[in-house]
Amino acid sequence: MTGLDKQSNGTYSPDLDRLIDASKPRKVMAKKEYAALHQEINYLDKNKKWISLFINKIQVLWSSRTMATNFTGYSQNHSPKTVQRVDYLAYLGSIILIVFSWIGSIDLFKMKFNNNLYLLLLPLLAFVSAQLLIEVQGRYRIEFLPIIAILAAVGLYRVVTKKIYKK
Repeated sequence: MTGLDKQSNGTYSPDLDRLIDASKPRKVMAKKEYAALHQEINYLDKNKKWISLFINKIQVLWSSRTMATNFTGYSQNHSPKTVQRVDYLAYLGSIILIVFSWIGSIDLFKMKFNNNLYLLLLPLLAFVSAQLLIEVQGRYRIEFLPIIAILAAVGLYRVVTKKIYKK
């Protein structure tokens, strides 16, 4: 599925899912998929909605609740209030992680560092670029949390060391 459906902000679309019947031959469905894709592209072109779609997709990917905890089954053993608190804490943790990773990224780009660091950042940048085209969901960012955590650690270190030296 492409993530170019403006009505769903590039996320999962039940309408597009119903359009594609996995039980039919690939040749038959490819024509329907191709027509749907061109319809989405024409809509985005005609209404000049490309930028707003990409902004919405980035917002969904990086600032919406991950929903990864939904698949752990912890809601079956805990009260709705506890589940809500854990979800809120997970979301808050994501926000803190992202903010410190921005600080860390900016700090790394200001200084000279080993070129091998690009091997760490390249998959993250490729992932974000691919998310502009495919159907985006917050849980897809889980695989990149180690990279983001490393960048956040650099950002946290920078914030802590600046405060210590200013005293």
